[in-house]
Amino acid sequence: MLHLFLGYLFIQSFSVVDKVFSGNIATSAMFFSIIVFLIWSFVPILGYVFSKLFRILPSYNKLFFLGYGIFVSLIENGLFYFNILSYEENVLSTSISFALFFIIAFIPQPKKSAEL
Repeated sequence: MLHLFLGYLFIQSFSVVDKVFSGNIATSAMFFSIIVFLIWSFVPILGYVFSKLFRILPSYNKLFFLGYGIFVSLIENGLFYFNILSYEENVLSTSISFALFFIIAFIPQPKKSAEL
């Protein structure tokens, strides 16, 4: 789950770093903004946590989780970039990301070929 969060956080952090370090902000406000960002970024990952509550435990490798976190984050940013969602609808984008992280547990794993 950590790799899923890190993949999601990797893409989301670009806009936060740009906003926090480009403005004239007090150090305490900068620290508070980063903490709130980390907590708020964890909310969509709770979709994967809920899938684990249903005893659906996919056993993908770490690289798959990292890539899927990046993929979901790019989809969320793309919704705003292509004006599919407005910035006032950020709760909807978080819900979409939550659902995509929940769906990851239902993606079938590739079957390993039988070795003869």
